[in-house]
Amino acid sequence: MNVDRKYRIAMVAACPFPSLRGSQALVRELSEALATRGHDVHVVTYPSAQHMAPVERMSIHRVPRVPFVAPAPRAIGWQKFVLDFLLIWSLLRVVRRYRIDVVHAHNVEAPMVGFVVRLLTGVPVVYHAHNALADELPYYLNRGWTRRLARTIGRRVDERVAAWADYNIALSSRLGAYLAVRGGAGKTKVIPPAVFPNSIRAVSGRVDLPSGPARIAYAGNLDRYQNLDCLLEAFERVCAAEPRSRLILLLHPATSHRIREEMSELGRRAGVSVRVVGTHAAAGKELRRADVLVCPRGSWSGFPIKILNYMAAGRPIVQARSSAHCLSEGVSGLLFDDDDPGALAKAILRILRDPELAARLGSEASNLAKKRYVWPAVIPEVEQIYRIVAGDKDPQGLKKSGTLVSRLDRMRSMPKTETRQLASPGPEQRARTPLLLGLICALVMGCSSKQPESVAPLPPISAQGVPGQMSADYKVQPGDQLRVKFLYHPELDVKVPVSPDGNVYVPGVGEVLAEGKTAEEVAGEVERISSDQLRDPEVTVIVAEFGERIVYVGGEVRLPGPVRFREGMTPLQAILDRGGFTEVARVDSVLHLSPNGSTYEARRLDYTTDVNRQNPELATLGVYDVIYVPRTFIGDANAFVRLYIRGLMPTMPRFGVGYQLD
Repeated sequence: MNVDRKYRIAMVAACPFPSLRGSQALVRELSEALATRGHDVHVVTYPSAQHMAPVERMSIHRVPRVPFVAPAPRAIGWQKFVLDFLLIWSLLRVVRRYRIDVVHAHNVEAPMVGFVVRLLTGVPVVYHAHNALADELPYYLNRGWTRRLARTIGRRVDERVAAWADYNIALSSRLGAYLAVRGGAGKTKVIPPAVFPNSIRAVSGRVDLPSGPARIAYAGNLDRYQNLDCLLEAFERVCAAEPRSRLILLLHPATSHRIREEMSELGRRAGVSVRVVGTHAAAGKELRRADVLVCPRGSWSGFPIKILNYMAAGRPIVQARSSAHCLSEGVSGLLFDDDDPGALAKAILRILRDPELAARLGSEASNLAKKRYVWPAVIPEVEQIYRIVAGDKDPQGLKKSGTLVSRLDRMRSMPKTETRQLASPGPEQRARTPLLLGLICALVMGCSSKQPESVAPLPPISAQGVPGQMSADYKVQPGDQLRVKFLYHPELDVKVPVSPDGNVYVPGVGEVLAEGKTAEEVAGEVERISSDQLRDPEVTVIVAEFGERIVYVGGEVRLPGPVRFREGMTPLQAILDRGGFTEVARVDSVLHLSPNGSTYEARRLDYTTDVNRQNPELATLGVYDVIYVPRTFIGDANAFVRLYIRGLMPTMPRFGVGYQLD
């Protein structure tokens, strides 16, 4: 296969484009980075732009304007369906005219458009998931029951899109695991967003205490999921301790009267300044002038693109813990618990009062962006996915199967202990049009179907491990907390976390690689580095706290959820820890998904033979493994009748004698 092949790519964005918002900024910069590598990029999008932003090296194809339909409609409404239908026609025209190799679809609506075009042309669809619809959709609704309904619908849509896509790209490992257990196993890869290297500021490593009013900055929009109420309440507490502080809200130009009113109301608050920035350059200039940059968004599945702009600015960052996919507590930023304005205020004040901490956090964040989150490092991974979906074979040389049904059949025929990547459907076998169109209709009309049975609440995850419950050869892992003690210099004693890249930062010593080493080996490395400044240092390192080490159990078990990892744990032990199998569990086709770099490998387990013959389990689990128990045919039939047949038919004939699948 030609590694240097240049592809013709249709980049589909079901939104106004270009725009300063995070998703559109990701689409624009990804398209520019691909075009810089020589690929032919065509962006298929809505009829208008939301904000003017420079667009280079790509072709833009817009759907036609329609009377009475806004060019930038609201997130939920009939106008979106009209534009998405027109997007199908526009994408089909682009695919045929420019002989497109790959449809690269962003968010949930765009891949649904791509699936229809794939039926007609056979062009593969790559789904670029910016977040989970089950996580995002409830933010647009107010009432409790509507939010629960939206979350259920979002999960169904996430499952179908992940299963139907030829390949899935997730912005974070958490989102990648979510998609993998919902049909994306073996064809999901975690590729973080990125920035261009020339946008990253060179940091001097020194920050002085603010001579004037402290500047706390936020950049983004006013949507509910941004959780600005938490930031405003935290700012009031900061002002009580530092009355001269100022909150700078860097907002996009208003696109509606409602947003303009909200911006005016925020500007009337004491100490709050609203500044409209019309370009990324203007936003970057304001960010570099701030003393603290804040991201209060707590959505677990999304990767806030603003964080990359914060890191590029080289300023200290405070972020909500759930959305912190790239920052490490105390190393490259400070994290606070979601919806906790008190914790947010404490983190902001800690940075304002400690210039050394502020300088270190800003420098570490900037260095991390240069190392991991730049397009030259990310684009080769995207190109690898293009080679997989546009070729005839997957990475292991296996010929691709066709539909989702054929892939499941192949999984069931796999030997029990064989590990194999799940292939995505090939163009030659995408002719199951009636089945797919029927499922699309069921998806659109599924809002009226009966809600699934409630599941018992998940018990809390057990507490972290305690020191002393490990062997001497325990290897340090990211997320662990290490206590470093200097025998003759107790003033240097410190407790530090292991960052995601496996390093620890010891003040006065510098960065030390800890991942994969024993505590004794880490102590020896600290002694070696510190010997340049200290005479005969004697250092002791102990693991004070273990990082989060869990496995995930889902599907047909009593209490789906995480299980604390234990060395030697088997899949059956994890299943029993979550209450065991349900009545409709297919115990002969349990899926064991193991992370392998940024992808997942799948293994089929058959417990009917092992349990009946009392054979010992041979498979063991690793950290962050996923166990998924599918339904039996009866369970699938019951769910199909409940979700689709009853939902699609308003009335059913009633007889004196009947039956129900339960």
